[in-house]
Amino acid sequence: MEMQSISMNANAQSKDEIKKSLKKLQVLFLTQKLGKSVQMKSFDWNDKNLYFRAAMGEQAVSLSKAIGYDSAGTVEFLLDSKKNFYFLEMNTR
Repeated sequence: MEMQSISMNANAQSKDEIKKSLKKLQVLFLTQKLGKSVQMKSFDWNDKNLYFRAAMGEQAVSLSKAIGYDSAGTVEFLLDSKKNFYFLEMNTR
């Protein structure tokens, strides 16, 4: 599963409707200088969102490796009502 970018179409939905349909999810990861990365924990999950944990975890680890990050951090994603997820931000520690 690949991340997608959100295109805000003013005619499709109001901002409030869009906000209500999005859920923020966080993935904690750890990357070592030796090139090993691992997903440590996921936050704000419920049973309906568990399917996406592995896909978002893989994206978080890929991101940390792509930029050469070698510490702990979190990557935040938005999950929409159609079950598409989008990169929001990376928080370094």
